[in-house]
Amino acid sequence: MTRNKFVILLPAAAMAAALLGFLSPQSAKAIAISVTSATNNTTTSLTGGGSGDRAQANSLSVTNSGTNTGTDFVAAVATGASRYVSNAAADRAVAVSGGTAKAQINSDYTVNFSVTPLFALTTYTVKIDTLLRGWLTAVDDSGIGASSGGTETVSNVTGLLNAVGNPSLGLSTNASADGTSGTLDNAINANNSLTLGPFSGPTSFTVRFTWSTSASSPQNVAGGDESAVRLGANGPLGGASADDYPGPNSRNQAADGHFLDISATVLSIPEPSSVVLAALGAMGLGLAAWRRRTA
Repeated sequence: MTRNKFVILLPAAAMAAALLGFLSPQSAKAIAISVTSATNNTTTSLTGGGSGDRAQANSLSVTNSGTNTGTDFVAAVATGASRYVSNAAADRAVAVSGGTAKAQINSDYTVNFSVTPLFALTTYTVKIDTLLRGWLTAVDDSGIGASSGGTETVSNVTGLLNAVGNPSLGLSTNASADGTSGTLDNAINANNSLTLGPFSGPTSFTVRFTWSTSASSPQNVAGGDESAVRLGANGPLGGASADDYPGPNSRNQAADGHFLDISATVLSIPEPSSVVLAALGAMGLGLAAWRRRTA
């Protein structure tokens, strides 16, 4: 082989070797998910009473930054996950002025993730699961009964995919509990799921969730009752029990919150023969180019 022929064929041979290398049992993974960013844009409002009469806590964490699968095979699955937690609480002290103490959390967070298959011709689906679990809690600590009860609310959850609202990401909650009406506690347990695809090649996604929670404790000469919306965060209010874990109703803190689980499942991968043909084709193109140059 002449030096010119060698130089021309070298890139083609390298490409062929790379393609053929994908066929080995030690090849790269079939598909991978990467959670590229998670941003918490939550806003809060604390009104009425003193600073010790209402409080809130919220945070967002990536619990699974992304996995890749084992050796190539159909039905291989890659996963990623995040968890958002919050806790709104109020317990108005004995007072004759100052109004109702209220903690409100306007939850708003975004997660970006990408899916990358080994082969451009690999096809796959993406599934996004969401789950909201928690508890609305009122505790009568005024000693005068339900007439001084606190109030807790949770709105429906709005879900957006790539900045567009998507009902399959939303959650129907609209839960409330009110000590004045005798409904002291309510569970929050809502879930939904969205399947997308099929796709081929690398794909990126942005999901966003928004909703609001509030807890209030009214002004009363005997002190307002405790109220809290527990969604997985530690109790932020000192001297109260409604916002604690395990607290009333013996909640499992690790099981409460808003959970986002994402997965990518391989539907098909290129046949080995297709990869071999691509490798041979690359070598053939290199040889043809050399012949034209030397003709």
